[in-house]
Amino acid sequence: MQLQEVLRGVSVTGSYDPALEIADIAYDSRKAKENTLFVCLTGARTDGHIFAKNAYDTGCRIFLCEKPIDVPADAVVLRCENTRAALAVLSCNFFCHPCRDIMVIGITGTKGKTTTAHIVKAVLDKAGVPTGIIGTVGAAFKDTVLPTVNTTPESYELQKLLRMMADAGCKAAAIEVSSLGLKFHRVMVCGLTPPYSRIFRPTISAATSTIRLKNMRTGKRSCSPAATLRCSTRTIRSARRSRKAARAKRRRSATRRTPITGF
Repeated sequence: MQLQEVLRGVSVTGSYDPALEIADIAYDSRKAKENTLFVCLTGARTDGHIFAKNAYDTGCRIFLCEKPIDVPADAVVLRCENTRAALAVLSCNFFCHPCRDIMVIGITGTKGKTTTAHIVKAVLDKAGVPTGIIGTVGAAFKDTVLPTVNTTPESYELQKLLRMMADAGCKAAAIEVSSLGLKFHRVMVCGLTPPYSRIFRPTISAATSTIRLKNMRTGKRSCSPAATLRCSTRTIRSARRSRKAARAKRRRSATRRTPITGF
């Protein structure tokens, strides 16, 4: 793929030949090689910019960075404002926009992401919609199981997995979306809207034993299969007890009086 096609949608500064061939994208200097676009990412423990020279020594000549890097003059150095956000767009372009060929369902929250993702996959598979899953325990689709380092993989790995799922015939993918996944723009080009919890609020219906999502902006309840999950009677009873306890606590707080002293 040509460099101009990989960079589509990313604002960069620096001179380059649009027809340069890109064989792969890397953000780990150990995986950089000839015809690879190396993206310098700033992490919590180290900075990818200091490993640009290592990538150059392995044959890489094209770099995308946020700040100056120490590489010889024959290297093509491009600058952008945010390399993590850029990596998501680059990966999406490189793997030919897999989210256009597969429906992505993101599950976020403090607890229950893995369980919910597997429930979504099981429901859709049962409904005849081949579904893949990406999360804490790895990635799985069809007869393929692959390990993952993070709950939400880096945007390059995520787009690569989605492309593999789409090519294998999957029509949907359930993804565990961690807070870091949102913060580091890993799901930025997946059609998801962060932060999810500020837009939708789950409500439980005792009549239908379903959990539905209510859009806080429009006031409408979602009826899509991806937003409706069957829940057990125990879940409904637990929710009722929690609401009842919360109401009792508010009543106690309202009736509490401060004792008068000094007599």
